[in-house]
Amino acid sequence: MNSGDFLQVLTANQIALLQRIHRSFQMLPPNESREFMTAESKDGHGAVSAVALFPRPVGQFEIVASDLRTLITEGLLSGQPGTCGLKSVQLTGRGQVAVKEAAGIDPCVQIERHFSGLVGQLPEDYSEAWRRLQAASIALASATSEEDYSSVGHHCREAVQDFARVFAHGVAAAEEMPAEKTLNKVAAKLRSLESSTTNKELSKAIEKLWVATNGLIQKVEHRSQGAKQPVRLADARRCVFLTAFLFDQLAELTRSDSRGGR
Repeated sequence: MNSGDFLQVLTANQIALLQRIHRSFQMLPPNESREFMTAESKDGHGAVSAVALFPRPVGQFEIVASDLRTLITEGLLSGQPGTCGLKSVQLTGRGQVAVKEAAGIDPCVQIERHFSGLVGQLPEDYSEAWRRLQAASIALASATSEEDYSSVGHHCREAVQDFARVFAHGVAAAEEMPAEKTLNKVAAKLRSLESSTTNKELSKAIEKLWVATNGLIQKVEHRSQGAKQPVRLADARRCVFLTAFLFDQLAELTRSDSRGGR
């Protein structure tokens, strides 16, 4: 059975869980073991619930026990009995192939991958903004309500603030600005780069996109308070996509500037 066949028998929630587990592993430091612990429990009515326990910075999150069992049965995850009722779970080779199959050519995934490749070539501080963006992606994978979408927006806002802080490093005026003044920080840094790696037209375009993205993040995080339309899954997904796109473009400018515009 190939990866496509696996995906045909899985529900959307099971695929989302597989992707969330994969993204959680990506957030772990390189020297951290690629496994997590899971525990199941029953409430007074006999309903089974489960929790996935990852090392920091991922932490823990609730999962549907039956979905986890299905992923193990289908060979996408492997589970071994642990101690104190815990089970050790790893992503199998088949599971990794299935994750790639599920991602397909999703442009959001492609941009995230490209930016993740840049992270290792940038100052270490950028990795924190990247981890926050990944947290938004993980939250998005299982988002089904406005409360879930709000969490996605919250992670994106934190990622944007952290990225702007690092991006503007070295520009005295920007470093003195409050954390929430992300546009001012980015604009100040872009002005310092115009002579070597960009131009006024590109700077203006990036600034306009930054304003639009921040506006959407605010709408999603605060659940469209005062707006006529409710927040939708597409809004939350667009938050992650646009944030990743901006990070990718600005990070590339930073790298080019450090190499003298090459």
